[in-house]
Parts: sequence; structure tokens; C-alpha cells
Amino acid sequence: MSMGFAVAVIDDQGRVIDYSAPINMSFDTLREAIRLGYDVFRMINVIVREIGYEKPRNITVKMDNYEITVFSRGSKIVVVILSNEEAVPVAVNTSKATMET
Repeated sequence: MSMGFAVAVIDDQGRVIDYSAPINMSFDTLREAIRLGYDVFRMINVIVREIGYEKPRNITVKMDNYEITVFSRGSKIVVVILSNEEAVPVAVNTSKATMET
């Protein structure tokens, strides 16, 4: 198992502004984690606003294949993703040379 680390910056409407992810992290995992991070962030903000609490500095959610941490910076939302997915196998080109006498 390899550990993948990705960061995504989204706006307050959930649109991805920029992201950085390793090549071996699947795009489906990245997209799912960003959507989950945005939904959790919105839900927590609504709950704390309704009960009159302060917004937490960061929110961490642990899933089976990844862990996300969400926090805001100004009007932007940052989603940090730590993935435990299996590394994508890399094709190795091997050749065998035989000598005939």
C-alpha cells in the first residue's frame, strides 16, 4: 500500500479552482473526496450557524480508502486528501537475450 497525498482548492460554490495529486491516485477517488469534503463543510457550517457555535478550524473525515481534512482560507475551501489506495502497477519492460553457439 502506498500513501497518496493530494490537495484541492475549491470556491464557495464547490467548483475546483486548482488541485495537485500524484499520478497513481485515481481520478474517481480524487473527485469523490473533493465532493465529500465540500458537502461536509457546507453541512457543518449550516449546523454551527443554526446552533450559534463558531465554525471549527478544520474537519477531518476518515473513510475506508482515504482520509480528508477540510478547512477554509478566506473565501476558498482547501481539501487535503490522504489516500491508502493500492499503487497503480507500472509496466516494466524486460527482455531476455539468448546466445546461440
